[in-house]
Amino acid sequence: MYPQAGRKFDTVFVTLGFLLTAGVFLDGWAHNHLTQTLETFFTPWHAIFYGSFFAICALLIHESVKNYKSGFRFPKLLPRQYHLSIYGLAIFLLAGVGDMFWHLIFGIEVDVEALLSPTHLLLALGGAILMCAPFHALWHRDIKEKPHSFAIIFSVIFFFSLLTFMTQFAHPMHHPWMDSNFITNPPDSGQALGVASIMIQSGIFVGLILTILKRWKFPHGSFVLIVGLNAIFMSVLRDQFRFIPALIIAGFIIDLIYKKIDPDISRTRQIRLFSVLAPMVIYSAYTVTIFLTSGTWWSVHLWVGAIAISGIVGFLLSYLAIEPGSGETVG
Repeated sequence: MYPQAGRKFDTVFVTLGFLLTAGVFLDGWAHNHLTQTLETFFTPWHAIFYGSFFAICALLIHESVKNYKSGFRFPKLLPRQYHLSIYGLAIFLLAGVGDMFWHLIFGIEVDVEALLSPTHLLLALGGAILMCAPFHALWHRDIKEKPHSFAIIFSVIFFFSLLTFMTQFAHPMHHPWMDSNFITNPPDSGQALGVASIMIQSGIFVGLILTILKRWKFPHGSFVLIVGLNAIFMSVLRDQFRFIPALIIAGFIIDLIYKKIDPDISRTRQIRLFSVLAPMVIYSAYTVTIFLTSGTWWSVHLWVGAIAISGIVGFLLSYLAIEPGSGETVG
């Protein structure tokens, strides 16, 4: 038997998780804007996310000690959904020490290499295991207390944002290839990269949402937070703040679609429809922003096709989440 996670514990964890996630994106901003001055491991942005990490360590240690005094014993010192957090912390800590030595020996990474250095990949793995703890509760039927919705939603935001951060080199907000200022030579290289980035990010978004949708119903307003906060985080990396209003509106529209069609594990046609519409709403809002701000050099065939292919990606992913013939009801 595991101890239960109280609202206070979840709230503190989510708050520290937000600071950790913000620190990661601030560090990404520094790598994109201050490449000439990044000469040391000891920076203010490292202090924010490593400080948040050690605060989470302290929170989990405090909770473990409290539960030990209440009669719980290892490995059941933390709430069920948080039991993997220890492994995430261990990976993150070892990677953090390794990252310091990596920087001292090989210097500071720039551009894509900053995402793909071995220590940064391990940091991302440890952070992902750590940040997904609250919505990890959805996989355990032995948790008696219903998981707190706010903790699950913010855990999803942190996990999703970490995925988009690590794939920023293939993200249409980070490199808006559709923008008239991003004309490439030859043209088809920028077009291919732009469409590929939309396909990749559509897959990440829909895949994560479908995984959760099979186990939990999103409260109203969830997608405004998920899409909107992720847009805010991603916009910081390359100062693409113009996308924030449109994507917040897109999140609101997805919430309305979700409420209207009510996708559920027993209503698979609705799930497939939602999987098509949600990414198309996001990339329609993205495309409108491009039109209103800088214009596009893409033809109507290409930008309409890019929006359509995001829906096709979602549709095909729905068949991985829900097998054909498994209760295809309209109800």
